[in-house]
Amino acid sequence: MLCRYFGSCGGCKLQDIPYPQQIEIKREFILKQSEKHNIVLPNFEVIPSPKEFFYRNKVELTFSNVPDGGLGLGFHRYKRNREIVDIEECLIFSERLPLLLSRIKEYVHSLSLPAYDKFSHKGFWRHLLIRRNKEDVFTVALSTSSQFSPDKEGLLDALGDLDFVRNIYWVFNDRLGDAIAFEDVELLKGDGLLYERVCSTEFIIGLRGFFQVNPWAVESLYCLVLDLVRQYTSGKVLDLYAGSGGIGLVLAKDGFDVLGIEMDDGAVSEARQNMLNNGIKSYSMLKGNVRALLGKNPDWVGKFDTVILDPPRSGMPEKVRRRVLRLAPSNMVYISCNPVSFMSDMLDFIKEYDMISFSAIDMFPHTPHVELMAFMQRKGK
Repeated sequence: MLCRYFGSCGGCKLQDIPYPQQIEIKREFILKQSEKHNIVLPNFEVIPSPKEFFYRNKVELTFSNVPDGGLGLGFHRYKRNREIVDIEECLIFSERLPLLLSRIKEYVHSLSLPAYDKFSHKGFWRHLLIRRNKEDVFTVALSTSSQFSPDKEGLLDALGDLDFVRNIYWVFNDRLGDAIAFEDVELLKGDGLLYERVCSTEFIIGLRGFFQVNPWAVESLYCLVLDLVRQYTSGKVLDLYAGSGGIGLVLAKDGFDVLGIEMDDGAVSEARQNMLNNGIKSYSMLKGNVRALLGKNPDWVGKFDTVILDPPRSGMPEKVRRRVLRLAPSNMVYISCNPVSFMSDMLDFIKEYDMISFSAIDMFPHTPHVELMAFMQRKGK
């Protein structure tokens, strides 16, 4: 199966390569990065995604004005970011997307309003954000400027008979940047939430919250971490960059005492709600910057048996790495979607820790990206 937009849309650069070969390309890239940094990895294979297609749970599309006076809705064109590739389907999102897009396009064309132009800052239609769960139930958010009056009832009529659309939002965004801003959000239908179950733990998927984009493959990742922590950990767990709970809640539901650190308000709120929804009492969350909180709590040194690290794609700043090492936990788990920053950060950690387990999980079929997980144990333990 090859997407009709392959080569135009920049999203799936490896889609013309058979999937088993994609897995081997990712393995070779990981090995190349480890050799470059002189890091010896335990023997590993890249764990394939359970779903090769239709695995993503989130997609963000952009409206554009086209030369014939109509509207386009799709992804930024590969190597020509100012242009939008108008799409009717996406083979890594959902098989229900074509029906939804046809309804949205019919609705916006009926109103004869222009798309927003990010250079002139004039126009109305901006973005379409769609989130879904493994049951293929959708949250849909239509983003516009406030330069024209919205037809909210028309949007509800256009999507009203689609039983897989649980939530509908209208998002007003007058910022000059080309990203969705959620300062003025109105819920038109539903309660605003979807739910996902991973490793017997239920998670909220809100409009703005973070959740791994491949919920089928994240099961492999979280269960791998859970098995290792069960094997080597008996004390408290510190979960840094905790997001909306993720692996920390999976561990807490299994009986571990977990403290999560996260600075995003929405993610903290979702983590606390996830804790309540799952009846978990051994999980707590602190809102704040990881570096600052590590610096303000010298009594944390020696307090945690295991530290979970799942930093942004860019990796961890040097000062944060030093403060984590100062905690002197018996074990550390490092999760990353960027082999380059992963290996760079490992150079500090392997001075004091042995990497006793390493896994790679393909969360992103048809793209160059891959998720890495290392379990480390303090030397001499």
